[in-house]
Amino acid sequence: MAMILDWFKVAAILAAMALTSSAVGEGERDEKTSSVDTVPAVVKATIERESKGGQLGKIEPALKNGVTVYFVQYSVNGEQRMLLVASDGQVLERLSGDDIDD
Repeated sequence: MAMILDWFKVAAILAAMALTSSAVGEGERDEKTSSVDTVPAVVKATIERESKGGQLGKIEPALKNGVTVYFVQYSVNGEQRMLLVASDGQVLERLSGDDIDD
């Protein structure tokens, strides 16, 4: 589990450097980015619950040890936040504000 969390923090930092606050919620997508409508229902429910009241940004699927996980970027009241959600809907990691910029 610690290995996944370390991997997520590195990925989150890299993603935060590439993400500008204006891009969050504008629907900018690349080939590797999914919409909330294309992820499994349990993942969608988790994303909607966790990002309630916020603007949804990128959702990027990735493989970790053969298991699909989803990196989710969103903002609430101007604060950038990120989630790592397992394909079963479990939140593996939450980052916000200063945690993303570390």
